[in-house]
Amino acid sequence: MLGFVLRSRPASCFISLSAFFGLFVFWAGATSSCSKPPNPQIGDWIGERDFIFISVDTLRADHLPFYGYRRQTAGDLEEPFSLAWLASRSQLFEQCWAPVGKTLPSLASFWTGLFPLEHGAIANTTPMQKSSLAQKFQDMGYHNLALLANRTLEEGMGLEQGFHSYGIAAKEKESFLGEHLLKAAKPIIADGEPLMLWAHWMSPHQPYSPPEPQALAFTAQAEPAADNDLLYSFHRNPSLLTFQDKKHCIGLYDAEILTAAQRIQVFLAGLDQSYRLASRGGLLENAVVVFFSDHGEELGDRHGYFLHAKSLYSSVLRVPLLIATSGLEPSRNPDPVALQRVLPWLVHGDSLQQKSFPGSWQTEYYSWRKDNWTLIHNPSGNPDGPLEPPVDAKYPYPKVALFDRTSDPNELIDVSKQHPEVVREMMAELHAWFGDLKILEAIFLPGTDPQARREELAALGYLDEVPDTLIPPWKPENWNP
Repeated sequence: MLGFVLRSRPASCFISLSAFFGLFVFWAGATSSCSKPPNPQIGDWIGERDFIFISVDTLRADHLPFYGYRRQTAGDLEEPFSLAWLASRSQLFEQCWAPVGKTLPSLASFWTGLFPLEHGAIANTTPMQKSSLAQKFQDMGYHNLALLANRTLEEGMGLEQGFHSYGIAAKEKESFLGEHLLKAAKPIIADGEPLMLWAHWMSPHQPYSPPEPQALAFTAQAEPAADNDLLYSFHRNPSLLTFQDKKHCIGLYDAEILTAAQRIQVFLAGLDQSYRLASRGGLLENAVVVFFSDHGEELGDRHGYFLHAKSLYSSVLRVPLLIATSGLEPSRNPDPVALQRVLPWLVHGDSLQQKSFPGSWQTEYYSWRKDNWTLIHNPSGNPDGPLEPPVDAKYPYPKVALFDRTSDPNELIDVSKQHPEVVREMMAELHAWFGDLKILEAIFLPGTDPQARREELAALGYLDEVPDTLIPPWKPENWNP
């Protein structure tokens, strides 16, 4: 069974930091200190400032008020370290595109700078095989801490690379996440040692079951629970999904976002206090805070499907991205960026500029975004869609479809026949990109039972069968509208 207690690795200095209630076990190692001159530039931050990475599972960008949402899911703008307050002090990226709607593949792309087919973690059952940029922080003397409230990210799947301390918990235990990370971070901050910290909250991942009093923030009642049984029933029979059902489930999902936002606010305020108690100034004077998500959520946009693993549409692949630190002017950046390019930009100063943004479900279904256009491609013509729970419910992809996000941001109206020249240009680019990929053969974690892990992950909405054959995108001449 996937749990939250980790096996230890060899380290030059080992300290057990088992926290309250025995929920987490950490590894620890020695680090060195460094000074922090004022206002270094992007690419020069590493070695000069601490880094705080905050990720939220399944967070759809357009369900945050600073991305135009009508509900206040991000806390009070006037309260320090609420997400709304943080966004007002950040460089906000209006279009950040994840490569896939799955947690491990997407987060592995964030930490490696590579597309899932290139780092090997194409599913939540196949580990990342490439080096993590977390190692760069360790090599520069940072003390790296990670505490993640998602059981799919267990040790051995690759994300633990470069971290001195790495802990995993179930969603039900994430209310303690900030408390335990603060306990581990405080002595590092007090000693003036460089710190790289990653905290991952699983709310609002299904089931949508926010605690009181948040449960009633956006819906009149907390029942029926938006659990897998209810959400799967809508996907199996979309005609059952009424307007009131959808409104109720989205209200609970939004309350989950608010729950995560409030927990993150307490955590960031605690970090700020730790820096001030060490007479070092506040959090943003000492650290670069990066806030992002692995993927979004479909929420019934098509086929009665609420979840994410099957979808390559914008509701799932568009994710929030905020970067805040002293000296970085708050702004809204309209230029699209790929999630996997963010860390190479921060660490090495690499360019964020990219013309096209690929997405794929393993090697069977593809998306390609360029300018205001989105191409969706199902080269096999499989009418059932990705093999993800519930497997008896279809999620059909068109063989070829084109969407204009300027007038259709949720990508619901196919305009491929009106713009065949755009389709062919994008298909040629997608085909060429796929041909240039250095695709790794996916492997399973040695010493584990793949079937047992699949059963565990099925409760989270993943099946993660790995195909035996590659299905490359078509050449444009294969398409006949």
